[in-house]
Amino acid sequence: MAESRDSLHSDQDQSLHRDAAFEAYVSGDASAEDGATDAVPVDEPVDAVQGDAAPVDVESAGVSTDDVSADARQTDVAATDNVPVDSAPAAAAPADAAPTRALPDFSTDFFANACERASIAEQEMRERDEALRSLAGEPSSTWRLPGGSRAVSGTQQLPEELKKAAQEAASASPNQDAAQDDQAVTLRTRRNVIVGVAAAVAAVAAIAIGGFVAMGGPALFSKVDVADVERALESDDAFMSGFAADDYVTPTPYTLSDVQIQQTGEGEDGSVTVQATAELTNESFESDCSATLLFVRAGDAARFPQFADVLTDGLDRADWVGVLLDSSATTRAIAGVTEDSDIAGDFSPTFDEAAQTCTYTSENTYELWFGVRTVDTTYTYTFDGETWTRSAGDPQSTIAYDADALQGSYTGQGGDASRMTAFRVGNVDAAAGTFALEYQATPSGFGSDPISGVITCTISVVDATDAARGYRQADGFAYAFSGDGSSTGGDNAAHIEGYLGLDGSIVFDFTGDYTRMPFLFGDPTNESMEIAGSVVKE
Repeated sequence: MAESRDSLHSDQDQSLHRDAAFEAYVSGDASAEDGATDAVPVDEPVDAVQGDAAPVDVESAGVSTDDVSADARQTDVAATDNVPVDSAPAAAAPADAAPTRALPDFSTDFFANACERASIAEQEMRERDEALRSLAGEPSSTWRLPGGSRAVSGTQQLPEELKKAAQEAASASPNQDAAQDDQAVTLRTRRNVIVGVAAAVAAVAAIAIGGFVAMGGPALFSKVDVADVERALESDDAFMSGFAADDYVTPTPYTLSDVQIQQTGEGEDGSVTVQATAELTNESFESDCSATLLFVRAGDAARFPQFADVLTDGLDRADWVGVLLDSSATTRAIAGVTEDSDIAGDFSPTFDEAAQTCTYTSENTYELWFGVRTVDTTYTYTFDGETWTRSAGDPQSTIAYDADALQGSYTGQGGDASRMTAFRVGNVDAAAGTFALEYQATPSGFGSDPISGVITCTISVVDATDAARGYRQADGFAYAFSGDGSSTGGDNAAHIEGYLGLDGSIVFDFTGDYTRMPFLFGDPTNESMEIAGSVVKE
């Protein structure tokens, strides 16, 4: 294509040189002398080159009329493609007519050059059309230059169509040929303008399409969809941590489902606000969530402070990125509580989903030296939409006394217990917590007889506070006993109270009636004696 343009420019330069030479020979007025020459009046313009040359004075150019031969003014239309010449014989000039000057015949070379330039322009337009059509079609590695195009060697040949048109033009009348040439030039000019405009439009369109693709292409027309909302919600750690506290449950991951876009709103800055709903579920809770999110294009995220921590690496500029602005949820428990640090052993509460409660009764067993105590406590767990809370009922305890452990003879260990010469526990009712105490005690007075009797005692569980603090058992409580019975002396009454002590001991305070004898003379009197101490089983 470049070689063709250089050839065209060279031909145009040669044509300008020939026109300048032609103007140098032409001047004055001339008229047709005969049918073999083109005579031009001296005072009139000469149209020697299709209207392109201006009137020229031959004499002023220094050219003699004798130098211009009649043979040089001949026009050989049959042998060359020349500027149209009137073939009819010219009328004889009157005697008093002004002298005439004949024009040199440059038509043959000029027309050949014009045809060559026309063919080059026609070929360039043809190749341009082919190039535009190839851009609009499907790419192909087998596409070849169409027929009539330039040779591979770079030479320029006149297409067959133009050769045929040139031959037909040669046989046409001069006036018709000139009109056709003018019309062809006009058409070619219009066509060049149209082709130029089309090429410019195509170039602008290509640039626009390239920019459009670089900015994201068809993705620029995409709207925020459910996948974008899911991606934004799943990237928010606080949202994916759920809306319920993990008290009394084992934490498990949440999964997002049933995401739906309820409403969207576009801002003037290109952002999109989305109202969405979703369901968040793990093994313990299910939340119906409402969320407000803000979305922008990944290429614009840097302009929004809300997206300072949002990573856009690997995303196209037109991809949507979102952040969570606000969220709320209605949460319900779908499973019961699973753990309680205050409860040991197997923890398996009963879950009432309709009431959103769990109940569990803990059973604690305490091994004591005198029996086994079992304490049952019922705990109620209630879910309030955000967390589980626990409340404890009153403990229900039972104790099974060990008769064998309690029954038997005891001996004094401390205090005045040595005066309790007999201390025997029997008739233990393990269920009722009672036993019978057979005793024998020696009064401290001179000459008084020992007393004995049976006291029926009942054991009771008391808080290990104050006086009972030192007798606290493994279950945290103290076990007190008391009873009334008989005495063989005095008013015949006896009373005992105390605590089941540690490691098989019994701590007691005893009061018993006895008869005090006079020292030398006098009457006996009824007295009461007290004995305090501890005994252990023999």
